[in-house]
Amino acid sequence: MTITGVRTAVLLTLTALTAVTIAPVASAAPKGIAWGPCPAGSPAGYDCAEIAVPLSYQDPDGPRITLALGRLPATDQKHKRGTVFTNPGGPRNPGRFSEFQTPSLHRQFDIVGFDPRGVGASTPIRCFASDAETEPLKRVLGTFPITTEQETRHTADVREVAASCGRNAGPLLGHLSTTNVARDLDRLREAAGEPRLRYYGLSYGTYLGEVYANLFPHRVGALALDAVDDPIAWSTGHRPEDAKRHWFEMSPLARIVRASRSVTTVTANPCLRRPRARPACPAPTTTIRRMRTPAVG
Repeated sequence: MTITGVRTAVLLTLTALTAVTIAPVASAAPKGIAWGPCPAGSPAGYDCAEIAVPLSYQDPDGPRITLALGRLPATDQKHKRGTVFTNPGGPRNPGRFSEFQTPSLHRQFDIVGFDPRGVGASTPIRCFASDAETEPLKRVLGTFPITTEQETRHTADVREVAASCGRNAGPLLGHLSTTNVARDLDRLREAAGEPRLRYYGLSYGTYLGEVYANLFPHRVGALALDAVDDPIAWSTGHRPEDAKRHWFEMSPLARIVRASRSVTTVTANPCLRRPRARPACPAPTTTIRRMRTPAVG
């Protein structure tokens, strides 16, 4: 993901102003999807619904959060073949109103999208308790650091955004891993009555599909992965020292902080300069490590 993408991710997912309230429930098992009208202003032709999923899959009968779904019903219901779930990438993008269907696909399949946990109309992450706390975010979104002084300020601002989330976001902040989103996707598949997952993922959505296939290989029907992100970079990293990190360091907030350092890295690391300016650099590793995903969170 580029720095611009990370900045957009911060803007779209971290701009609400109060803490999330998550209520405990007796059971978290999916019981079907109750489709109904979408909110005013939604695209035409869609049905909408909400479904409750566990905040933590280590405590499946504990507190739950809500996922917002959108369905574009198959145009030929008599010959409908099932459901295709979609994710538009991000990982910050709302996705309940899918735009990826072709006429032939839409004719034979219901197209179902969802806002991932923490995003859009699903239970959101709320990182700021006041307008004043958004000032570091505004500076991050409005600048591209070039000088050492700018890089230092940029990194400090990104750290303050992360600190604001730590103070205000509540328990959801610790449960935003791709693994949890993949488990949410499996809950949606089960609630829709689909024995196997049919899925289209774009960009980061390809990594979500790959994580799902690693977690639930026997529940995969068909995965279409478009504009594939590097799964190693999203999980363990390519360097041996990356694989030794605790999985939380690969969380969205940690990526925001690391992305702010990328400009410094490009400037300071001679192996990332233009070819004529490069010194002798070690050859890139050709070892392909099995993708690792964090355990249940």
